[in-house]
Amino acid sequence: MIAIIIMLTNVSGSIFKTVNKTKTLEQETNSIVNIKISEPSKFPFEIVSKSNEIIIDDKTHEFIYRYKGENPERELVLIIDKIVYENDNRSSSDYGTEEYELANGEASYYLENEDVQYLTFNYKEYLARIVYDFQGKKPLNVQELVKLANQVIE
Repeated sequence: MIAIIIMLTNVSGSIFKTVNKTKTLEQETNSIVNIKISEPSKFPFEIVSKSNEIIIDDKTHEFIYRYKGENPERELVLIIDKIVYENDNRSSSDYGTEEYELANGEASYYLENEDVQYLTFNYKEYLARIVYDFQGKKPLNVQELVKLANQVIE
């Protein structure tokens, strides 16, 4: 019984990674996967709070950045993800109908419904989405989303 407990302790120590809370998300990201993510610095409205989250497991690498404005309906989310457990044949064109060219010459794809705008584009070997949840209020001009994407790809 003691041998099983020791074996499980050794296995769990090699499988699970403790996140160092003193590192920034960028430092943590670089230590886990080889990707450097550029966040936007200029927004179409004033940002009053920012949060981020990283999800790394055997199925997905996902980086989520949330930017909130003064009004509760003002929230932008940058999602950069990659499915790693199977052939990921997703393309940015699968996520939008209108095409917009980015500064690097690559295409981005735009989709809008009654509450949310999406601009999807390829970012290195990842799929990136800028999501603006305007909750039935006034949506952003699509060019504002393209400007944000251009800041990410720089």
